[in-house]
Amino acid sequence: MNRIVMKYFFLFLLFVCSALIPAFSANADSDTEHWIWVHGTLSDEVEQHQYLDYTNQLVVYFRQGGLSIDLISEEQYLSRFCSTLTLSEDQPVTIVHAGPVQAFRNLQVSDLPIVIEKKQTDSPLFRISSKTFNHPRTGLYLPGQYGRHILYLGLSYEGFKDIFTVSTGGSKCVVTVSGCQMFEGHYSSDEMILKRVSFLPEYPSETDLNQIDFPAASIIAAPVSSSDEISTGNVNPGFLRWLTKRVSGKRVLFVGETHWSRNVNRLFMLMLLHLADAADVGSVFLELNYSFSGYYNHYVTLADNDEAADFLADRLHYLVQDETQLEFLKRLREWNSAHSEKKIRVGCLDMEWGIGTVIDNIISPYFRLIDPDFKITNGDLETDEAAAGLCTGMETLLLKAEKESITGEHPFLTPAYMKTVVQNFRDTLFLRDMDGDRQSAIIRNITRYNASLFNSGMVLFHGGGWHAVKNPDDRKADSAARWYRDAEYLQHHFAPTRGKVHSMMVYNLGYGFRSIANLNLDKRMGSADYYNRITRFFQKAYELNYAGLDDYFMLDDVSKLDLALARYGIEKKVNIFRISRVDWKGLAQTFGQSLDGTRAEFEQYDDVIQVLKSQIERTRPIDFREDLQLDFQPSPLNRQIFKPFRGKKDLIK
Repeated sequence: MNRIVMKYFFLFLLFVCSALIPAFSANADSDTEHWIWVHGTLSDEVEQHQYLDYTNQLVVYFRQGGLSIDLISEEQYLSRFCSTLTLSEDQPVTIVHAGPVQAFRNLQVSDLPIVIEKKQTDSPLFRISSKTFNHPRTGLYLPGQYGRHILYLGLSYEGFKDIFTVSTGGSKCVVTVSGCQMFEGHYSSDEMILKRVSFLPEYPSETDLNQIDFPAASIIAAPVSSSDEISTGNVNPGFLRWLTKRVSGKRVLFVGETHWSRNVNRLFMLMLLHLADAADVGSVFLELNYSFSGYYNHYVTLADNDEAADFLADRLHYLVQDETQLEFLKRLREWNSAHSEKKIRVGCLDMEWGIGTVIDNIISPYFRLIDPDFKITNGDLETDEAAAGLCTGMETLLLKAEKESITGEHPFLTPAYMKTVVQNFRDTLFLRDMDGDRQSAIIRNITRYNASLFNSGMVLFHGGGWHAVKNPDDRKADSAARWYRDAEYLQHHFAPTRGKVHSMMVYNLGYGFRSIANLNLDKRMGSADYYNRITRFFQKAYELNYAGLDDYFMLDDVSKLDLALARYGIEKKVNIFRISRVDWKGLAQTFGQSLDGTRAEFEQYDDVIQVLKSQIERTRPIDFREDLQLDFQPSPLNRQIFKPFRGKKDLIK
């Protein structure tokens, strides 16, 4: 495991353990309580070794949280517990059985509301609260009602490990299936009451929304589309006329978003194509790896269709993650082909996320032209010193390329361009601060590395809503900050665009997963880590009939304004609309609480568009170009960098 993977793995482990230990401690005073942690014995020696190693790690973590724990085998517990481990009454003991059920020979659970069946010919199963769990990858946390017996079990070793990836503790029972929390329960008298847990917060039902006493004038809005799904031809002409007037005289239109919404992405595409005809658009920036800039721009400006198809197959394919993104590039290229006198160019602005893709498809092909023996191994990324040496070595090779005027397989792959790619690659490897370091690099990538995109015409941006804020409420616009958000810097500190930035936020509330329900995600390109997790989680929930194709879910808890907007959508029979007025005082009276925080966030943007429901974006198949017999063979280097996901704000970052 290389240094990058290790960094984020241990951050995740730290998060899980920090969440678990306080919950355990809440169940008892760690200064007086003593835990007897009982492990079993698996028949397979290799599996037993893995099981014990994992058990020892868990015990070490919990001891670090202040718990007193003795680790013993089931045989020791059964034969010697009463005679040798008797504790005084002022030092109560909690018995913890932890492991796959196959590891225990005589699991005594008569004091707990559970039946465990483990027959020789059948797979084991749990029965709790009249519910039967027999999926092999089931995990269970079940505490005794009075806190003196705890089960951490699995119907398999994998199921056992899964229970430590979710929050547990106290008197709440938790059941995981296929790695996802599916049920939780609580004691009522002597019974355990289980209820199904949605894999994400469910979109509020029409019945619940209709119970809101909704003042008619609380929200004034105009429809953006005549349909629930955005597509060519169903965007309201009135909205497009409004948009044209709204951005008149501006140099920048910064469209922020909540990520992974197909409706949001398609709406931006159609807004760009409309403004391309109705206004003087010169370029567009996307929140993607900076190193993609040359590739995207080269594709959309190619005039020859065959040459464009070959370039897509040979290089661009690996750099285009989702289906709407590819549709966007194709549509923009079509527009450019029809308007050769004023082609719209593309720039990308972010760090080098997913460095494996960057190494395999951008860095290595170019540097092998300079040095045929050039390669990057795991060892080059293991330590800061090794990574710095790798980057310095590439910079040295670039001096040779510059001296000999070595251009890559496409004309934009110049030594000057690759020098900026290597610098952004270096900055990604040594990223320490997701705000400061990242934003400093983004501002540089926009205003220095892609400076030519501001030479003429309006510039459109499409990225997370956090980046689209011109005047953050956490500081004054003229303050001496170490870093700035994208729109903030363009509005106040970049001469070509100062005072001429228009910001727009497109929120998506509910996400449907029908579009990915039956896909083989192993054969699809990956996306951000959080997207990868929730799409796989939905497929597991759908397989187990815990989620349906017509269900919609939210990636965060619902706010009072969200409820009001969803209620408005039902009343007006509209899914996508532009909000022109909110009666904040009236809504506060309706819900009986202040909405000042929501209002401050809402009013950070010049305009807000609301998408109530959308299908989640779908990533592209790795073998998308099977008709060209394109064989995707990524190198075996074990490395990735993903944007960490820390909650609601990261949905718009």
